Amino acid sequence: MDSIWTGVENLLPEHLRHSLKTVSENILADAEEIRLRTGVHPTLLLPQGEIPFGKNKIVWNDLAFVLDRGSRSSLHSVSRELKNGYISAGLGIRIGVCGRLCSGGIESFQDVSSVAIRIPHEIRGVGCETIKSIAPYENSVLIISPPGGGKTTFLRELIRSASEGGKRVAVCDERNEIAAMWKGKAAFDLGIHTDVLVGAGKAEGITMLMRSMNPEIIAVDEISAEEDIKAIEQAAGCGAVIFASVHGSDIKELRKRPSINELLGMEIFKRAVIICGREKRRYELINL
Repeated sequence: MDSIWTGVENLLPEHLRHSLKTVSENILADAEEIRLRTGVHPTLLLPQGEIPFGKNKIVWNDLAFVLDRGSRSSLHSVSRELKNGYISAGLGIRIGVCGRLCSGGIESFQDVSSVAIRIPHEIRGVGCETIKSIAPYENSVLIISPPGGGKTTFLRELIRSASEGGKRVAVCDERNEIAAMWKGKAAFDLGIHTDVLVGAGKAEGITMLMRSMNPEIIAVDEISAEEDIKAIEQAAGCGAVIFASVHGSDIKELRKRPSINELLGMEIFKRAVIICGREKRRYELINL
């Protein structure tokens, strides 16, 4: 985690790095995001909500500094990501961007008004009893929680457990948040039999992994688009087990979304894990 915090601090202007040093280590350990909005004080997002820190209000130059650092001084190189509202800054750190949306290329955002720096966490042993109940990992599993509810953290542990159990796992890590790859090495432990593809869209990546890596399990985070679902259907039809996550609070809510309801109707996923609560998370394993 120290290397991740170093990566986060390197994205920030000097006055914000200095302000973080005044925050207790216990608070920083729980921080999920740093929120920077022009005209107001910076905040840390904790499980119980946002808290302000620092003496100075955020100005536009602060946001420009973060984007410059996050893109390694080349917004053109991250234009594909920026069109989707974020930048992957390495080590699993994601910078969400808000402002006036324009069309295409590096001009997809003008007058940037806020950024959200997502701080990834590896929590070994999270949901361990639920994961034991899923073993020996022969059925596809859908992980469900609201945004920020711990889907990626649980998915990471599920991948590691299956991999350490001898399964070949291929991870389609579109935003580099599951593995946090840096110079060919994962910052998070995903097990010894895991292969990671970073940067490809989920539909494209799933197809590439099926062709190239002979996986027993394919893992992917936050599915939503029609093309993602079609790729999952094809992979499952070829015999791959799927570990996937989706935003939602329960199955009833998911069935209100046509594309996800279609996916559930395919009966690819035999089990689902519903993650509830923020300060103290609970993991409910159900059969579908």
